Formats: sequence, C-alpha cells, structure tokens
Amino acid sequence: TTRFSATGANGGGAIQVGGSWQNGDASVRQATKTTVGADVVIDASSTRVGDGGEIVVWSDIDHAESLTDVSGSLLSIGGVKGGNGGRIETSGLLLSLSSDLDVRAHALDGKPGLWLQDPYEYWVTREVALPLLRALELGSNVTISTGVYRSSAGNLVTKEAPNDIFLVFPFQKKMGSSDVTFSLRSEEHTS
Repeated sequence: TTRFSATGANGGGAIQVGGSWQNGDASVRQATKTTVGADVVIDASSTRVGDGGEIVVWSDIDHAESLTDVSGSLLSIGGVKGGNGGRIETSGLLLSLSSDLDVRAHALDGKPGLWLQDPYEYWVTREVALPLLRALELGSNVTISTGVYRSSAGNLVTKEAPNDIFLVFPFQKKMGSSDVTFSLRSEEHTS
C-alpha cells in the first residue's frame, strides 16, 4: 500500500495531485493525466479534533487528452472529538472511477464534508454508482457538476461544448446519515 498523509490532531491538511481545488491556484501546475491506483490511500483527516482537510485529484479539464482515473481510498474525515468532514475533489475532462473507490468526507461529530466531481460529461453507471452510494451512506455530501469544455489555441476559443449528466443506473440510499445531499448540476441537461 502507498500512503500519502496530511493528517493532524487539530485538523487535516491539503494533498493536491495533478492540480488545485477547482484550479483556483494558478501556481499549482495541472497534470494532463492523473491516476490513483487501487493500493493508494490519500488521507487528510483530522485525528482528534478539527475539520478534515482537502484532497484534490485533478487533470486539466481544458486539455483534450485530460484523464483522471481514480481507485484506492480518499479520506478527509472530521476529528473523533469534533470537527466537520473535509472536501475532496476528483475532476478532469474525462473522469474514471473504480467501483471499489472508497471516498470518505464524513464527520464523526460534526457536519458532513463534500466529494465534488467536475468532469466534462458524466454517466452514472453501476460501476460509478457504487462509490457514490458508499460515500453517501457513510455520511459525505456528493456533488456532480459538469461545466463547459473549452478547447483553445492561444487566446482563441476553438470549441465550446456544453455537457450532460446521464443517470443510467438509478440507485437509492437506504442506510446511514439522513443529513447528506446528492446534487447533480449540469450546464446542459440531466437525464
């Protein structure tokens, strides 16, 4: 197992793989392809009191060959003696999630954290639904937000394509906290 840790007794830290949260920090270079393998644990949890930290697994959403492929475990859990869940982002033009992906941004004694996914287009298949459902049932909020892909050459935008979210494998949360949300936000359509 490969482990990346930014845990702390008074709050989790930040781990950025391939880019920053919503590409908000221009000083952080963006990867074109980012892969987190099945044997990888990325942990930015609070170990005692305090909020979970931030994890970003990102590839450049404006690059035509962008791919973010995620397996393993992404953990940003609030402290056992109090603290909110942290925030986790998995984004890229193409986003591939393994069915065994374990994402936890919950709180043991606080408010749920967030797992944000921000690809170009999103298909909720059976394989994708499994980690979504697991995250929700463990107490994490989940947001899927698709924007507009912009391919550019210099300052000239050469292609703009809005995108969709397709729910082809409906699922229902049957256990766990009732205080979590599942949000679908598309610039174009959700079907």
